[in-house]
Amino acid sequence: MKILYVGKLYLYDVFGKEKFGEDSPASRRRILGLINGFREQGVMIDVLSPLISSPKPKIYTRAISARYQGSEIVYPGILNIKYLNYFSLLFATLFNMWEMHARNRYDAIIFYNPVLYRGYPSIILGKIKDIQVIMDYEDLVDSEYTPQKWARGLFGIIERHIVGQVKSFILASGNFQRLLPKKARSIVVRSGCYKAKNGEDQTSREPVDKDIILFSGKLDEIRGVDLLIEAANHIKSNNYQIVITSKGPLEEYVKEAARRNKNVIYTGFLSESEYKRVINRATILVNAQKTKYKFSRYCFPSKLYEYMATGKYVISTAVSDVKDGLQDKLFVLDKDDPECLAAMIDHILQNKEKLSYLPRLAQKYVNDYENWGQQAKKIIEFIGSRHKGI
Repeated sequence: MKILYVGKLYLYDVFGKEKFGEDSPASRRRILGLINGFREQGVMIDVLSPLISSPKPKIYTRAISARYQGSEIVYPGILNIKYLNYFSLLFATLFNMWEMHARNRYDAIIFYNPVLYRGYPSIILGKIKDIQVIMDYEDLVDSEYTPQKWARGLFGIIERHIVGQVKSFILASGNFQRLLPKKARSIVVRSGCYKAKNGEDQTSREPVDKDIILFSGKLDEIRGVDLLIEAANHIKSNNYQIVITSKGPLEEYVKEAARRNKNVIYTGFLSESEYKRVINRATILVNAQKTKYKFSRYCFPSKLYEYMATGKYVISTAVSDVKDGLQDKLFVLDKDDPECLAAMIDHILQNKEKLSYLPRLAQKYVNDYENWGQQAKKIIEFIGSRHKGI
């Protein structure tokens, strides 16, 4: 079986480590995980990655081809002019997709989210060449992350039209079911983790002076960093630190909180090795994404399975279908309330030995059933269950 995945994959080896708008950690995490998972299952997967902006300020950027773990990664060229970039990328994506299929004869095309320049080229080629087309539905395009009202309206129309043209879906949350056409086929693949090798214990034994409570994610209203900072005012335990990484619109708010509260530490962006070390030293990993937003009703926090794989205590708000699927494997915060979050943190810190069974259970669950190899196997069986997808 040969698969072409059309999605946003920003490779540091190709573009360097500078941060710009296309460095999307959620899609990067998902695509790299699936590449590893499909390789484990003996299935060939290539990636076509249209980027709507160029990391280099040129009017025209030529197509780039790279290799990653045996997969071909192609970045279509783009006319880097505002408003024209979407349409130039749409045609460039279709051209590169056609060329890649002519060389490799793919059995299925999977495209990431209902986006103009990924969805329509996939649908067109699928119909012309009779290839199964599947949409990997992880994020809403029509959500609070598109702040301009006119843009949300336009992108919402495009999103609904693309969804209506597709018959097969991979869903990052069961809640996406309500948005699908009545006769659509679907499978839920929330996220994944890298499987531990035989005998490998992923839980860190590094000694620490204080219990570290880690928040890592975009610093904005939706991701809920302010919820955790407010919770710090109500935590009764003494020997702890809240460590916050990454950047975003609330960065100055976080810096000010760190100046006012000695238990709040702000690191900014961390390198991969630094990030792994902080996770290894942490006691509690927190997903504080707020539940009141449309984005949160559908979008599963992609880091949760990686968090659970560490064998650490994990707290998550009741976003997406977290409560339905994972309530017996992590600590679910039923409402976005800083005092409730503080009480949950205190409960864990004061009962670590008594509660130690829960992170071990979560770690075993994701390692055995939700690793990327298992997720790829589910998708392969889903593709094979129907010869034609569109």
